[in-house]
Amino acid sequence: MTVRMTSIEAYNDIRDNGLLGKLQFEVYEVLYNHGPLTQGELWSRFFPNAQRHSIAPRFAELKDRGVVVEVGERPCQITGVNSIVWDVTDHLPTAPVEKQRGARKILTELLERVSSLEKTIKMMQEGRYEPNGQATLFGNGTYGKGH
Repeated sequence: MTVRMTSIEAYNDIRDNGLLGKLQFEVYEVLYNHGPLTQGELWSRFFPNAQRHSIAPRFAELKDRGVVVEVGERPCQITGVNSIVWDVTDHLPTAPVEKQRGARKILTELLERVSSLEKTIKMMQEGRYEPNGQATLFGNGTYGKGH
């Protein structure tokens, strides 16, 4: 017989204090009450009307937060494919892991910064730049109050 690392105290804290998102908690709750399960078993039996791609990512999120673990592999009773078996832990969730910004987002942010700097440089060259509205850049490259 497999010993599960469940904790009614952890479950109650998570439920009562909203420590997980709605769908995260629903997946956690199914595993708590019916686990260990594969993703396919959980999805097919308990979320048949949900898109599988909306359920599957919750496992990684819950694992990152320390409330579910991989407890082995076996053929999934739904798909027949050898799959990871998941179960709950007796831990409270840790803070969510911050997602890393993708290369496209970083590039977009950098291009926006470059564009802003180019505008500032152009305004400085034209003598129209007033940092904080306090001084004017004169044509000779010096700052001062008024002309």
